[in-house]
Amino acid sequence: MEAVAVLLAVIVVLAPFVLAPIVFMLHRRLRDLERRQAELEGRRRTPERSQPAPLPAPLPALPPIPRPAPAPMPARAPTPAPRPGAPGAAVPAPGSPSSVASLESFLGGRVLLVAGVIAVLFALAFFLKVAIDRGWIGPGLRIGLGVVAGLALLAGGDRMRARGFTTYGHSLMGAGLGALYLCDHFACVRYGFIGRPTAFVLAGVLTATGAAWAVLRSAPLLAWLGFLGGFLAPALLGEGNDVLGPLTAWLSILQVGVVLVLARRPWSGLEALGSVASVLYFAFWMDRWFHAGQEPIAATCLTVLFAGVLAVSLSPALLGRRRVPLLGLFLAAGAGFLSLLVSLELFHPAFETRLGLAWLAAGVVHAGLAALFSKRHGSGGREAQVLLGLALAWIAASVPLLIDDPLRIPPAWAALGAVAVWADRRVGGDVLAVGGLLTVIAAQFHVFSSLPLHEDAFTPFLNLPFLLSILPSVSFVALAAMLSTAPAGPPRTPRPGFGPGVVPVLIYVGVWSAALLLGLEPYRHFDLLGSQAGLPAHGLAGSAVTLALFASGLAVVTRRRAPLWSGLAFGPLAAAVLVGLAMLTDVRLGSGGFSVLFNAIFGAGLAVTLAAFVLGSTTRGPLRPVAFFSGVIFLLVLLTAEIHTWGETTPLAEGLTRRAAEFRAQVIISATWALYASALVGLGFRRQRTGLRWAGLGVFLLTLAKVFLFDLSELDTAYRIGSFLALGVLLVGASFLYQRSRLTSPDGSAPRDGNPDESASDESAPSGTGSNAAAPAPPDAGPDPRSAP
Repeated sequence: MEAVAVLLAVIVVLAPFVLAPIVFMLHRRLRDLERRQAELEGRRRTPERSQPAPLPAPLPALPPIPRPAPAPMPARAPTPAPRPGAPGAAVPAPGSPSSVASLESFLGGRVLLVAGVIAVLFALAFFLKVAIDRGWIGPGLRIGLGVVAGLALLAGGDRMRARGFTTYGHSLMGAGLGALYLCDHFACVRYGFIGRPTAFVLAGVLTATGAAWAVLRSAPLLAWLGFLGGFLAPALLGEGNDVLGPLTAWLSILQVGVVLVLARRPWSGLEALGSVASVLYFAFWMDRWFHAGQEPIAATCLTVLFAGVLAVSLSPALLGRRRVPLLGLFLAAGAGFLSLLVSLELFHPAFETRLGLAWLAAGVVHAGLAALFSKRHGSGGREAQVLLGLALAWIAASVPLLIDDPLRIPPAWAALGAVAVWADRRVGGDVLAVGGLLTVIAAQFHVFSSLPLHEDAFTPFLNLPFLLSILPSVSFVALAAMLSTAPAGPPRTPRPGFGPGVVPVLIYVGVWSAALLLGLEPYRHFDLLGSQAGLPAHGLAGSAVTLALFASGLAVVTRRRAPLWSGLAFGPLAAAVLVGLAMLTDVRLGSGGFSVLFNAIFGAGLAVTLAAFVLGSTTRGPLRPVAFFSGVIFLLVLLTAEIHTWGETTPLAEGLTRRAAEFRAQVIISATWALYASALVGLGFRRQRTGLRWAGLGVFLLTLAKVFLFDLSELDTAYRIGSFLALGVLLVGASFLYQRSRLTSPDGSAPRDGNPDESASDESAPSGTGSNAAAPAPPDAGPDPRSAP
């Protein structure tokens, strides 16, 4: 009974593989017969040419009648009969016998084939289940049947491929290879017929066989299935122990096989299989088996696996002289990023220096590969550009690990970024330029994140931390200078983001960041000095003066240039104004021996004001009035703060209270505002500046509001009299200036900006000699229209 069952099992297992080729050959023969039948039916439906009927006997000739000869008609070529299947041939109607035959052949030749194969597979599955459950087929026979089925599938698939059924044959061969992998797994893990080393050897033989047949038969599906089984072998055959070394060796051997296959056949996507498998296996080992003391073996295996991913991604292109696909470049970049993160997690900070050297070596390797691809495909190829970018990233990442002093990291990054941009001007591609710019930005961010630079007393500007921290700002200007020049070599297509607008942005960022660092130096110096010696802090005053001098210097350098470049000084000037306002509101600065108009605060404020006026006199465009009005408003605030502080800190004489001193200061403030407004109006008439005159009027209105809303209600009678008297006199004087300008203008209005002042006419001068004397009218010119009432 058992022999009969075994015989039936063998028959059931082999029946589909024996019947399938026969069914396909019969199906192919049936299609040939149907095609021939269609051709014969088409020929039958074509009407045959009818033979011409015999002509009757000719009649006796009659005498010809003279008629005009008709015009000869062009002869028509005979219309050929439509051939079957040609465009214009008759299409069979839906109900015609040919359409019914086609539907019949489809149902009988294809649908029944698929249904029959599925039915046989279900029957085979049910039979095997029953046979195994009832013990008809033992473990050895099961493995044997699986091996026989796998070999039969391989042979049958190759036979079908040779007969023209390429896809079907490759599918059968892949199924046979998968059956053999499963037999290897069950024979080792489930039944223990063979040991694990033997199982791995058999898996390697199956992978090599699948790869060789895939190359010889041009079957990418067979290569995919073969390598998939090889990469799944550690998961299917392994014991789950800490065996990272043998696992890495197995994966490396498979990676070499993938490289050899890709060198012969450019099948895209095959390289992703090994890369993903390497990442997953190493991540699983780290999560489950890694512990302290395994750093050397982990570093070695990680390096080998990363080298394997690079080899799979790039070596086929170098060996086969082909371009690297985008997937390969993505895998190379992704593997590098993951390796960087994993190594940082494993070896930092215990092996910081070694890790930095390893990253530096990885950058050098990527640079060498980029040089190889540059020779092969040109320096502007995407392979060389991506590898150069990765090399720059590895080297930049190694800098913080190799340099212990945090203050030396930003200059190192800045120098590396400048070298990258310089190299980009030589090799082209813009990838190095982008990487260099990002490196310099990282350096600048590191500088600002490390503030304050000093913790002890220091000499401002002449110290090593400041000189090191200013280098990234200088690098921005250097990058702008290099990017503004044309690259070496043949002209390239302009890349988006590196147009003419990038150079000014880099210069602005570099100059303004340098201004910020310059302004912070004196602030930190005086802050540390004041806290250590118990003196009032003047750090804000020092920062304001530094920023004002820097803005003035920029204004002089960019004089008579385009408004785009003259606007460089507005960043430091705005910072100086803001710092100056903060300086005036800091109550600590007014203590300790205040001397009105002769103190550091007032001097710093004057420096800011002068910087605004210098910038307004040197710049052009819409920013010119902004600079002037900034200086005008800041000077008004400075004078007000100076007088107010004087009223709060002046020594009290005998019989003078602090409240009376403050009221006196308020009167002086009102008088100062009025004098300031008069000076603005007078200077506006002197220099023919409408803006200055309007500013003076605005200050007059502000003074009036203060006098009527504050001085009238808060001050004593004597102070009110002085305040109103001073304001009234100055208002009358300003009005006189306006009236005088109307009298000296030809049209009775104030002179326009840009024209010289009109000199007043001398009333005692004789008629006709003054500037307003009317010219004598000609004799026959008629009455003078100006003499009309």
